[in-house]
Amino acid sequence: MATLGTAALAQGVNPSADEALKRRYDEAFRAVFADPGNLDKSFAFAEVAIQVGNFEAAISALERMLIINPNLPRVRLELGVLYFRLGSYDLARTYLQAAVEGPNVPPEVRTRVAAFLDEIAKRQSRHQISGSVFAGMRWQSNANAAPSSTTVLANGVVATLNNRFTATDDANGFVSGSIRHLFDMQTARGEAWGSNGTAYFSEQFDLDNLDLVFLRVDTGPRMKFGPGWFENATFRPYLIANMARLDGVRYLEAFGIGGDYTHQFTPRRLVDLTIEAIEREFENGAAESRTIAEQSGSSVDVRLSTRVAASEMLMLNAAVGLIGESADRAAFRASDGRFIQVGGTLTYDMPAWVKEAWLMSEQWSSSLTIHRQLTDYEFPDPSVSTTVAREDREWRVAFTQAIPVTQEWPVVATLQRSSIASNIVNFDRNNTSVTLGVSYRF
Repeated sequence: MATLGTAALAQGVNPSADEALKRRYDEAFRAVFADPGNLDKSFAFAEVAIQVGNFEAAISALERMLIINPNLPRVRLELGVLYFRLGSYDLARTYLQAAVEGPNVPPEVRTRVAAFLDEIAKRQSRHQISGSVFAGMRWQSNANAAPSSTTVLANGVVATLNNRFTATDDANGFVSGSIRHLFDMQTARGEAWGSNGTAYFSEQFDLDNLDLVFLRVDTGPRMKFGPGWFENATFRPYLIANMARLDGVRYLEAFGIGGDYTHQFTPRRLVDLTIEAIEREFENGAAESRTIAEQSGSSVDVRLSTRVAASEMLMLNAAVGLIGESADRAAFRASDGRFIQVGGTLTYDMPAWVKEAWLMSEQWSSSLTIHRQLTDYEFPDPSVSTTVAREDREWRVAFTQAIPVTQEWPVVATLQRSSIASNIVNFDRNNTSVTLGVSYRF
């Protein structure tokens, strides 16, 4: 009995696990090896194995427990969840269904099992549809993205800007949504064809000329690599189409191609490289926007990002990128940018007094994102200065708090501050925004 599953239990832990967690794993393994019939020690080991990402070892420990005592619904539930996380959906379904057999299963266990069984059914279908909807209100201190000061440059001369063209605060109501369709191509490696749609609609309270409609669609196959270093990597080439309307008038049409390379190095660390090349056609709208079409041209975006699960509760992320934009009709609109972004999301149990008042145990989450971007324009804008090309330096900080009212409907609030310091005073601007809305994910 002492040797049953020992090879699986002794597998190495993820390199991303911290030293303290590795020591706990080693100690728990030695405890199980010394006393294999102790169910509490086996379950404790399985919990630590999950934390370090060694799902196979956790499964081996839990299955040994069922050999000792087959009447352990909680163990069957955890096994079902682990096989689900490994993508072994048939085994996951078997254990999950067994976990709710019998008359005395707690309601929360039945609810959790039902959710997993429903997700398994979706993932085993050739057609998988998922998405989200977010609706609410947003206030901005500089809704029109205008200069902070009335002092500007015009044709190289200091001038005074009319107040109607400076920063103006406003609020809007908005609805945004995304939908994803995945078609299982049923190949040996599990390739699929994915299509994504994104929509955003907003209506301003006062600045009607900023009412916005934006749509984006991309579609392409997700291909998997073979065994070896690229075993957990996928590549997706795709086509892109964008459309925007501003104040009810066509504002932008864009078409392009993209490529996304994703590599899941460990269960806790993912790296993603995305490249998009898009040809954009802007159209002039309102009378005060007769220079919008000058932005028409191509754009190339390159982004390298990573997500790391620092713990079961904390997800860290970082990204760096390059943004290049050409302008076919006005060379001074062309620019090169680079950015870096860091952030994290902490998930935690709701306060006890809220749990008691709402009679629920959903988790809250808090996110912080810090973004730094440098943008240099290639040529001076002759309407501003004939000798100085624009250089913008932007900071953007956002804090988001998600609080579930129900399991499906969280309230989401975001506070964001952005500040652009430019070498030309016309383009100095600051903006504070507050967003409050409700989200639904399906």
